[in-house]
Amino acid sequence: MEVLSGSAAHKGRTEKLAGYRLIPALQEYVLCSQNVPHVEVYRRSMEWHKEI
Repeated sequence: MEVLSGSAAHKGRTEKLAGYRLIPALQEYVLCSQNVPHVEVYRRSMEWHKEI
């Protein structure tokens, strides 16, 4: 799980997600917004498509 600030949001959704997808044991990657009630979940079982 990662809490995103406004400036880190793009990097979390692109560069970090791409790197985390390469970790075979990782099953989920969760991004939480720091300023608004917004959560994104990326799951290996869903082919890394975003769920809100």
